[in-house]
Amino acid sequence: MFNSLFGNSGLKEKIKKLEAQLQEATAEASFWKERYNQYKDEQENLDTIKTIKDKEQIIADLEAENAELTNAAKYWKDESDYWQRNHNTIRDAYIKENHHMSYDVRLIDHTTHKVLEAENPHFMQGGTFCPGGTKELWLNITYNYAAVLCKVLQRDVIDQDTGKRTTLVGLDAINGLYAAETISMLRKAINSRSDEGANESYWHPTEGNVKKALIQLKALADMRPDGVWEVI
Repeated sequence: MFNSLFGNSGLKEKIKKLEAQLQEATAEASFWKERYNQYKDEQENLDTIKTIKDKEQIIADLEAENAELTNAAKYWKDESDYWQRNHNTIRDAYIKENHHMSYDVRLIDHTTHKVLEAENPHFMQGGTFCPGGTKELWLNITYNYAAVLCKVLQRDVIDQDTGKRTTLVGLDAINGLYAAETISMLRKAINSRSDEGANESYWHPTEGNVKKALIQLKALADMRPDGVWEVI
């Protein structure tokens, strides 16, 4: 029976056909498995390449940032070195250019060198002033008036050792003197000026504006003739 069963040619053909299909399916499975592994390797390679490129970009960005910071650090170091080397020169040049913005003129005690005060506040106004008034015998005068003041205030000084004569002009002419010594000088300067431009802006060096400043200085001198002029 078994012999007759296995000897059946139709059954053998079916088995061969199934075996062929199995081999074909196995080969197909092996092919796709190989393709899958290949794809997987390629994908991993792509990921690796992408990661490398990302890292290269990050490195490039960091290097660029580092270069920028290095240049900035060098710039500020150079600036710092420059200011350290030239500090005194720059400071002196600045002082030379700007120290004549205005004059602070005040009467001080000849012993204590403290600024003298009036019994009541005065309201004299200059380049800067106290809106509520001040008891200090002090007046600020803009440097814009310097040229005119140099014409009307002059004092000759003779060096006791050399006999050399020097002429002090402007507010330097009253600096260091007792107020009483300058009243006649200030009066003469006031009388030499007109009232022209007295209503113009304070900063304009008109005859009238300079005259008002001189009048205020004389008023301070009249208050405390025992005071000593200090011009800063």
